[in-house]
Amino acid sequence: MPQNKNPPKTTSEEEKVYLLKIKEYLATTGLPVEIAENESGAAIIMPLAPTGPTAEAPLMIQIKKQVVANLDLESGQESPTMISAIFMVHLPFTVKASALADTVLLMNFINSTFPVTGFDVEMGELKPKFKYTLLNSVDHIDKTVILSVVGIIMYAMDLFLTHIRNVAEGKSKFQDTIQQLIPPQEG
Repeated sequence: MPQNKNPPKTTSEEEKVYLLKIKEYLATTGLPVEIAENESGAAIIMPLAPTGPTAEAPLMIQIKKQVVANLDLESGQESPTMISAIFMVHLPFTVKASALADTVLLMNFINSTFPVTGFDVEMGELKPKFKYTLLNSVDHIDKTVILSVVGIIMYAMDLFLTHIRNVAEGKSKFQDTIQQLIPPQEG
């Protein structure tokens, strides 16, 4: 019997406290929000819309506590402990191998023009995703920042999910999609 090389990760009680605080903030959106356990530990799961294509791609948020480098060597202080809030959306389709180059070009274009970057393809499985990591102080999680990040991710999915799907499934080419996203300038 093969052994699992990657045992399930656990979420510390402190990380769960941060998840509960973020869940409380997200409850103000009116969308259902839950905390679920998966192989990566505990995560917040919420739909990005009640219906439509975006509803097929729920947002997952995980918290990881970590020590970061103290670059102020003169301060003599220890390296600070921070939390990473990892926002992830697994897009609900796969990329055809023949459409991979165009899909990556489109994602790179979007990432270079949109305020929050994060579109990517897991190359081994050709699965597209959106991932954004917010490094935050352990002392305070700002509600406005969390809701702003989620709002920008919702906006990105509304704007780009259908375009990415069409290119990934080979229904559209990169150049055609760019022309749809950026209409020609007149005069």
